[in-house]
Amino acid sequence: LNVKGRRGDVVQVFPSVPYAFTPMALEVSEGDCVHFQWTGSDANPIESRGYGRSMTDRTNLVELEKMDANVPARHSYDEVTAGSSFWASFSSMFSDEATVRRMAFLNQEFDCSSADSCVPSLACDAADVDEDSTSNCKLLNAASAYFDGGLIKLDRPGYYPYMSTRNNAFGSHSHKAVIIVKAWKLLFIIGGSVAGLVILIVAVLVARWRIAVNADWGIPESSLAKGFVFVTNCSFNAIEKSWCFRHPYTVGLLLGCAILYAVGYWQALDDPDPAPYYPIAKGNGRCLDILCNIIFLPVLRNLSSWLRTTPMGRVLPVDDSLYFHKLIGLLIAFAFSGHITFHYLDFVWHSTSGSGKTVLQQTLLDWTGLTGHVIVLCMTLMMVTGLERFRRRHWGIPFTKFQFSGHSLFVRMHKLWFLVLVLLWTHSTYFWHYSIFPVCLLIID
Repeated sequence: LNVKGRRGDVVQVFPSVPYAFTPMALEVSEGDCVHFQWTGSDANPIESRGYGRSMTDRTNLVELEKMDANVPARHSYDEVTAGSSFWASFSSMFSDEATVRRMAFLNQEFDCSSADSCVPSLACDAADVDEDSTSNCKLLNAASAYFDGGLIKLDRPGYYPYMSTRNNAFGSHSHKAVIIVKAWKLLFIIGGSVAGLVILIVAVLVARWRIAVNADWGIPESSLAKGFVFVTNCSFNAIEKSWCFRHPYTVGLLLGCAILYAVGYWQALDDPDPAPYYPIAKGNGRCLDILCNIIFLPVLRNLSSWLRTTPMGRVLPVDDSLYFHKLIGLLIAFAFSGHITFHYLDFVWHSTSGSGKTVLQQTLLDWTGLTGHVIVLCMTLMMVTGLERFRRRHWGIPFTKFQFSGHSLFVRMHKLWFLVLVLLWTHSTYFWHYSIFPVCLLIID
């Protein structure tokens, strides 16, 4: 990572450019090493406008909570947040506090003339506000022109915006960039586990086939082969009697939700929102994207009747449609409970440590938050009235003779599905992508 450009405005620096990190958006994979280094100058034209000591270029790297912020992120390291009235939750791309300080202060507070070690210096005066004073470390005046941050391993996946506090002049000039650390370990673990399981199953089947071929040829079985056949037979019998074998589609649906959660969590790590629980909320949200679309499929009567006349009717659980409709509804309840809970934790975090917006502004005064609450209300009414105990009862309005059955209310509440679907299209950016195929089947049915 380097810095290009020099001191001055656009006209003064021409044909060069004003300060800018290069590359502006650096994408690396989890575990990659980045060399942080840049060179300033002490010999800019005296008329060049800028901040800090006249004629000098200096650059530091200070992380931001989000790209449009101009205030340094409040780190969770004790000393960095000394004096704060709350415990900050921002997670740095750097693994230790010393690196955060070195990137921000450029070792101004140390005398590093010795190659062996750095010792505290008296170069900085916290009360000094003179832009040309070499003891004004707030403007990096005590730092050397060249800075070598060294080769640093980035092990924390996420989206990390940063700026130079000296050169980021708010409205007049922005000196910001971003480093995106992409996660791959989670994907590798999932992919490796699936591949390992497939290889194990294939190896067992091939070994059993080979033992059977040898038996057909009259080759006597070894004690090891007999033990292998005995163990695998016991394992297969146990699997056939297990709940997983008797309910494969239920297991498949649960595994699918787990994979969707992992994918949503992993993708959210690259998003710019710095809130600590954001990836967990988005993992639940990705499950909802799929579950809220497939919940229609088991109750499409014409589609189920047609599937029974095809070979697919022997494979798909078309006779358990109501069971799967209820199961998907239960999974939706779990997913939206997690989605809402962790979003609310992030709302509280933003109100105290992040954007500064109140919880009310983020929930009811924001379209996404407002539609989310209406969707939850409608889904709750649909689920509660769908309970068998509710449907079998008769209800009356107090102090009146008016009565109605739970089943009639259940039917009316379930008609809210259309409103929920429309709100989901506006609530989630990508929900409509997953809706195209199920909605086409719904219209055809």
